[in-house]
Amino acid sequence: MLNSLAITKKLIQTKYPSFEYTVFNDTPVTPLSKPVSECKLSLVTTGGLQLT
Repeated sequence: MLNSLAITKKLIQTKYPSFEYTVFNDTPVTPLSKPVSECKLSLVTTGGLQLT
């Protein structure tokens, strides 16, 4: 996984040298306090990156 991240980072720096990006190495997790069946759920996504 880290190798693919390094490759992606190098590609971005090569094609878009002034592009500023952030890498998150860990994801914050909050445990549920009740069963999933009693929760309201929302899905949030981000846009993809395609080098052309």
